[in-house]
Amino acid sequence: LPACGLRRPACRQASPRSDLMGACSTRPDVFVDPRRSSVPQDAHSWYDLGLRSPTAGGGGEAAQRACFARSVELMPSHGRAWYSLGLCGGGAVSGVMVSKADCFVHAVQLNSKFAPAWAELSLCSGGVVHGVFVSAKECSLRAVKLDPTCAKAWYAAGLAGGGKQCFVEAATLDPKMAEAWCELSNFDQVTVDGAKMSRKECCVRAVELDSRCARAWLALAREGGGGGAVVLGINMSSDECLRRAGHLNIGPGPQLGRTLLECRYSAGPKSSPSRKPVAAEEVVEERPVVADEAVEEEDEEVEGAIWF
Repeated sequence: LPACGLRRPACRQASPRSDLMGACSTRPDVFVDPRRSSVPQDAHSWYDLGLRSPTAGGGGEAAQRACFARSVELMPSHGRAWYSLGLCGGGAVSGVMVSKADCFVHAVQLNSKFAPAWAELSLCSGGVVHGVFVSAKECSLRAVKLDPTCAKAWYAAGLAGGGKQCFVEAATLDPKMAEAWCELSNFDQVTVDGAKMSRKECCVRAVELDSRCARAWLALAREGGGGGAVVLGINMSSDECLRRAGHLNIGPGPQLGRTLLECRYSAGPKSSPSRKPVAAEEVVEERPVVADEAVEEEDEEVEGAIWF
């Protein structure tokens, strides 16, 4: 009993832990901030919650996906939520699985001036927008025209056939884009922001920015490994680079074995510096060929040229 002799009230206040458990019982795969007193009820709150959800470990990516999926369920016209759901690889919306390409299609249909969505749709080999198929090349062209400062737009333009200068622009705008540095390792020498970079230097930059980029490790293996260059604090050999690439998820089946075998025979101190660079389709997953891309393969391309 307290000093005044009165008994404390029998009711108790709900703790943040109970609020958290109640929210998790509604959507168990969603991260809920304990500071929030209730589960989000509107699309914008779910979208904001997805942006704040942790992404590293602990099912963070699944939590983000669930938040963005719930947001578009409540508001199908939420273009940014569709875009964010696409970045998570797509997901189930109202019980129907939506691919990441379809998510980006929804995003550009709702906002045709959103350059990052066009760039991501280009990386998905294009799609049908308002009943008309838009190729990867056209998507990247629109993205660059809408926002010339978007590094992902220039990167997508390079993959669509824009040439070396597109990857240079991407790496200049975003020096931390490992994918752009990995693509630049396919060229003998490039100049990024006034600095001349060799193939090996581009490979080293790529693996330092993203140590889980298998293509970068394979490219570095073809360059003979570290060879005096310190990678992540270690002077790695070609075999060590191959082992690191093999531990990463770059696609099962004979494609992985063939790629690793080619790297093993082409790497080493006696290999020629003018050997064949790593091609995107040899390392990761094969991108589907679009009709207009198949025709363009017959055209002779000039290295470093931009087609727009």
